[in-house]
Amino acid sequence: MTTLRIEPQLAIPETLIHWEPTEHPVISCYVDWRVSGRGLHEAQTIVRKELHTTQGQLAERGAARESFDADFDRLLNYLENDADRTARGIAIYACHGRNLWWIVTLGVPLPTQTHTGVRPRLLPLAEATQEAVRTLVALVDTNEARLIRLDRGGKHEAPGPHRDHWKNVHHSNLGGWSQANYQRSVDTMIDRFARDVAETIGDHTAAEHLDHIALAGDLVITAPVLSALNPQLRDRVDTIERIDIRASLDEVAERIWPQVRGNAERDRDAEAQRLLDLAGTERALTDPTLVREQLEAGRVDSLALDPQAMDDDSAELLIREALTHRSRLIITRGNQPLAELGGLVASLR
Repeated sequence: MTTLRIEPQLAIPETLIHWEPTEHPVISCYVDWRVSGRGLHEAQTIVRKELHTTQGQLAERGAARESFDADFDRLLNYLENDADRTARGIAIYACHGRNLWWIVTLGVPLPTQTHTGVRPRLLPLAEATQEAVRTLVALVDTNEARLIRLDRGGKHEAPGPHRDHWKNVHHSNLGGWSQANYQRSVDTMIDRFARDVAETIGDHTAAEHLDHIALAGDLVITAPVLSALNPQLRDRVDTIERIDIRASLDEVAERIWPQVRGNAERDRDAEAQRLLDLAGTERALTDPTLVREQLEAGRVDSLALDPQAMDDDSAELLIREALTHRSRLIITRGNQPLAELGGLVASLR
């Protein structure tokens, strides 16, 4: 079972978690930073429109308006000129009156939305991060391997094994026994290369603490690589895709991300079910009042919640308490058994 934990992966500053309200509003801006079919970052228009609407709801003068206006200009300028063009999602927290300006870029998209209130809105960032389980993509052909890591920060590539001496194997036109020997040589080299790739996958998976593995390339090599993996690693292989070895990082990510997000959802549902199975015993609670009491006391080990089954403020409170006390946090939507119990379940330490 994959252990889902927001900290330390997110490393949300303590300032945001324990933010105390003042007269200065906090803008929480979430941006789907993918390029549209027209080659544009359409999110900028949405952000500008939403912030303009909020601006019209504030008093024309005063500390709150001055802080908001400064953040409005800085945020739009950042998206226009300084945002990382390779990111797929961006979260921005701003409060000029309290010197807050914190940005995190993501390798996963998230719905574009802005929220202005007395505290930062953390749910969208926590949820987006949990959709990005750490995955190693081994893109291979019979001569080389590319190792691509996908996680919340995006995509990162490292070189894999390369069969430089492959060119020393020449096809014989003699047929018969020579042809058979040639084929055996080819098969032997493929198997040997597959073992090299499998060993490297194991090393990277352990070193990078990766949750899932995807194999991509030609079936001539992906099948032997799968067979060469040890049983524990083989269980982590979630998908095998046919992708050309020369594919760009973006092309690989576009093909694999849907599977990554599906794996994350499966892991969260399974973990939520594990906690639900404990409900009704002394090891787990579902009563909202009791759960909050135990969270505040730091006695909750794992907390699963469905934001659709509660209001936003309640979800935010639960997330802050979980982050404060380093409780494991599982966010899942549309979980009917969980919703029927009030949308949350917590196991105790």
